[in-house]
Amino acid sequence: MDSIELLRGAKKELNLADHIFFVALPIVKDKNVFLSILNHLERSLILCMKVFVINQKKRKRIRIVPESESLIRRMFFEEFTDDLNITTSEKHIANELVQVAKAYRKSQAEIKRGDDYVIFLPNFETIAINEQNMKRYLSLVRNIISKVEEGMNNGAKGISANKN
Repeated sequence: MDSIELLRGAKKELNLADHIFFVALPIVKDKNVFLSILNHLERSLILCMKVFVINQKKRKRIRIVPESESLIRRMFFEEFTDDLNITTSEKHIANELVQVAKAYRKSQAEIKRGDDYVIFLPNFETIAINEQNMKRYLSLVRNIISKVEEGMNNGAKGISANKN
């Protein structure tokens, strides 16, 4: 799969998460529908990072593209965030999104308590997430996709030096 297809996939996952959050959720009001948005956002984020890392391999800035999603995420945040002007705050929110999505996949149960959706983990810990958190995640993924797309189209800092 080439990088254009992966970027389309990332945008498709983001659009699906956005549609579920703003259109379907107000009608359905189901905790599983709300929490499924996490999976779509995480998938979009990972695909977006993978696209950029593949692009950097094509530009010969790196030698290999890791196969593991966690290694791709780590490489992206350690090597390329300065090139794309991704802030420390955005890195923190992205890591939070990934951790909450992983927790949801491992959860034993989920409930809605007030405005919060509570995820129960196997070790009896809980994670609470609400609509404000989800809006932050949506905004973050949208911004990162935009920055990656811009970095690929215009060439992020230091990339143009390697084109020659």
